[in-house]
Amino acid sequence: EHYEMFSPGRSQETGFLSLASVPLRSKEKIIGALNVISKQRHVVTGQEREILVSIGRELGTTIERMVSEKDLIQKNEELQAAYDVIFKTGEELRENLEKLTIQEQALRESEEKFRTFIESAGDAIIILDNGIIYDGNHQAEVLFRVSKSLLFGKSPADFAPDMQPGGISSRDLEAEKRRHMQDGNPQTFEFVFHYPDKTEFFAEVTLQQIRMQGRWFQQAIVRDISERKRAEMELLRKNEELATA
Repeated sequence: EHYEMFSPGRSQETGFLSLASVPLRSKEKIIGALNVISKQRHVVTGQEREILVSIGRELGTTIERMVSEKDLIQKNEELQAAYDVIFKTGEELRENLEKLTIQEQALRESEEKFRTFIESAGDAIIILDNGIIYDGNHQAEVLFRVSKSLLFGKSPADFAPDMQPGGISSRDLEAEKRRHMQDGNPQTFEFVFHYPDKTEFFAEVTLQQIRMQGRWFQQAIVRDISERKRAEMELLRKNEELATA
């Protein structure tokens, strides 16, 4: 039932006098058509039709299998290419992991050396993250007379009077020095802090940038110079007394 005969009028256009067409089937799916043409006038018999339909089924099944095998080969090639990429990527990841492990080990060793250095220092050292105390050594606890837990998360200005000598606020002076330091200019300056009981003391602060854990932090070395400042003020007082004598 699945064939078509062209009319004589059509045959004049094509040069053929007869044509029969049957579908190419594979598992009840039509995947194409088989056309049989002749320059002689012929009417397809029932037996010929059955033969053509049978041939169409066989051809359809064969073509579908060939297409499936071709697709399978192509998919296997694509899969193999994907495996190759995965293998290469895995090798690169292993190499990068080994390099990263070496770098992490070097970083840990460097941080351990840095920790040993700041803990053995005679001066108070505090590490700032955007102006907030992030870390510090034991001498910082001794100098400020508070535990590290009370230091961390605070600004250095939290441990200073509202105003510094000269009439500038502690927070403004700290922010100004930190801004100059971030421009690439390490800062050394005097700063007045106070203990928890509000007793004030003079300090010399050296502020500079350091790089840790892949980020930039600020390191402040704080040295108590109260004795020196008292000696300077006593010398100044005596000079004034001599000048007025």
